[in-house]
Amino acid sequence: MNKGFSLVELLVALVITGAVSGIGAARYFDFNARQVLVQEGLTLKSKIVLIQHRALAGEKDVTVCQSQRQLQGWCLSAPGGPASDYKTYGVCGDPAVANVLPFPNPILAYNLPREVSLTTWANDGGTWTAGGGKMLFEPLAAG
Repeated sequence: MNKGFSLVELLVALVITGAVSGIGAARYFDFNARQVLVQEGLTLKSKIVLIQHRALAGEKDVTVCQSQRQLQGWCLSAPGGPASDYKTYGVCGDPAVANVLPFPNPILAYNLPREVSLTTWANDGGTWTAGGGKMLFEPLAAG
């Protein structure tokens, strides 16, 4: 009696192993892509919460926002269209007289992974258009 496996049995085992490995690899890559997106969403959310807190606390750079320049707030901005980066910064000055200064210097810029892009939308009179967007979080008024 022969001991061992026939060629057919070995081929069937290899085909099954290859199929299971292929399915597992595809599911792993799907899972990984989802996790990158979820992580970037959480990171962006934490940056938004951070600048909200900075605006509410009235945090400002005293070298830029001297006594004659009032804190306007903190911004999160992205360039128009699908973007691979965004910036967070504070703004001091009076926009009515075009005396607005951003801080810190240099402005904090964050790059997104290549699988993720950020698109901002603006609503101009009921019409939504993709474009450069900026969120400004203003400090609470005193009193």
